[in-house]
Amino acid sequence: MGIDMTGYKMIYKDTVYNCLSIAIFWKENKITELDAFYLNEENRVATLRDDVNEFQFIHK
Repeated sequence: MGIDMTGYKMIYKDTVYNCLSIAIFWKENKITELDAFYLNEENRVATLRDDVNEFQFIHK
């Protein structure tokens, strides 16, 4: 299930991106990973999956 994040910017590895949506992955009642759909530096839709602690989100 995706969550609409169009009102947020995503910070990932010291770079700020326009976030489109995220999907949350759980393991034993704990969030472990996120899938993020975002606009990359070339303004193209891209996706990545990483540990939840690697992401920060700020409201636009």
